[in-house]
Amino acid sequence: MDGLLTIPRDHLNDNYCDCYDGSDEPGTSACSNGSFYCRNRGHLPLRLNASMVDDLLCDCCDGTDERDGLCRNTCLEAGAAARAELQQWAATAAQGEQLREAYAKAWAQREVQWTSELKQLEADVAQKSKLVSYWQGKKTAVETEERLEREGAEAARAAHEAVAAAAAAASNLTEGGSWTHDPEAVGEIAEEQEAEAAAQEAESEQPDAAVGEVEEVQPAKPGVWGSFRAALAKAMGFLKAAGTQAQQRQHIKDTFVEHQRALTELTSTMAALSRKLGLDFGPSGVFSELLDRCFTVQVEKYTYEVCMYGEARQKEGAASTSLGSWRGFEDGHSALLFDGGQQCWNGPQRSMRVSLQCGVEEKLANVSEPNRRH
Repeated sequence: MDGLLTIPRDHLNDNYCDCYDGSDEPGTSACSNGSFYCRNRGHLPLRLNASMVDDLLCDCCDGTDERDGLCRNTCLEAGAAARAELQQWAATAAQGEQLREAYAKAWAQREVQWTSELKQLEADVAQKSKLVSYWQGKKTAVETEERLEREGAEAARAAHEAVAAAAAAASNLTEGGSWTHDPEAVGEIAEEQEAEAAAQEAESEQPDAAVGEVEEVQPAKPGVWGSFRAALAKAMGFLKAAGTQAQQRQHIKDTFVEHQRALTELTSTMAALSRKLGLDFGPSGVFSELLDRCFTVQVEKYTYEVCMYGEARQKEGAASTSLGSWRGFEDGHSALLFDGGQQCWNGPQRSMRVSLQCGVEEKLANVSEPNRRH
């Protein structure tokens, strides 16, 4: 076969290796680097290593790798089973393709809907931001007024306390009569007191008004009750005006908080929707149907959970170990990668790779962990 040597026809399959590549012994095990071809009519042909010929094991379904009579020809049965399996796989693939087309159509509609919602959210956020700015200005003005009023009240209270302290000091000085350290001033004070006493005595000696003499009548001054009612009405009016003003100010503050809270919620919703639109959903967006869905499978004592675009975890009872967070697709969207999981003892962070296979049901079929330390 390699063209380096020509041998007679009767040297083929004579159980002696004449060619370096073992091509002269396709039906025997004489050449260690040779190969044996199984026709396997009714099933799939097979090529074996020559060392597997005449080893008393039936590797070919037609039994030609062993001596006559040792192996039964099972190619028809094997072929029928293989064809049935292939037909089942083809039917499954066809159903999977139908689901794929349905998912692609759903994504086309979902993308239009999400894009429309995002535009509306952007407009709502812009409008709500203006309202927040407007009410924040009014709130700032109210807080400034309140600060100035507090400062004015504190200044008035300080002034009142100063006046009261000065009055108390003056009262302490004059209580019990005037006093001085100046001897000459003492005589002057005595003279003033004597003059005041003489004036009061002269006033008391004046005769009463003659009979028939008309005295000027002064209008009656309001009594104590009238003065109290007037003062009370004035105080009530002041309190009512102050209460109305306080309510208006509180309304401004509450309205600002309400708009700010609504803006925060709108911004959060917009960010989440924008993130979803930026995700890789594969060809025609078919994987968008699996967004936020989780799949589990029980393997021995562990429950493995894989959440698309989320996290992969290994659970045992109440304990949960992170196998990594979503990192994206690999190998042309035929595998999922999760990494950055919990640190292994004396090893790297855990990770998980999920191989995808087309089918009619989304499920996590099986999990293997070749090295639990890595």
